[in-house]
Amino acid sequence: MINKKSVIDIVSKETQGKRYKSHRYCHDVINSSAIEYEEEREVIWKNFGETTKPQKPINLKERADKLKGQKSIFTYFLDGSRHTYKVDDISYEKNVLPILAGQIGVGCCKRVDKTMTKEKIERKMVIVVPRNASGSEWGMQNFCDDLLQKINKEKKVY
Repeated sequence: MINKKSVIDIVSKETQGKRYKSHRYCHDVINSSAIEYEEEREVIWKNFGETTKPQKPINLKERADKLKGQKSIFTYFLDGSRHTYKVDDISYEKNVLPILAGQIGVGCCKRVDKTMTKEKIERKMVIVVPRNASGSEWGMQNFCDDLLQKINKEKKVY
């Protein structure tokens, strides 16, 4: 039997970083930040949502009843999800930095005559390593491509 390595073991070995086997967690379910930022954030979208701000709830039943039975103007629907994880800490040049991983998915469905069909689904797995993991910014793309190939060749299947 071949001894498969974990992804983080491969990253540590290939980047000459020291693993800490620190606490792993999912960013989607845990608030790991102890820092509260008070600076004002730039507003990118100035106009969004309702054009008028209602003072009380609006009853849309009458309008919905008028539209009931009519053909929908919507045909395509997009949905997506992402999950991000802090998987370990690795040190480079006396700096301890997090290694992050993620799962990203997006799908498109089409509705024709009240029947939904799948048009396309994309799923990606990503890992984020610090820039100084490669030792040099020159050839970073090649370094990342080589690291990906080694991970895909040697990783454990869970």
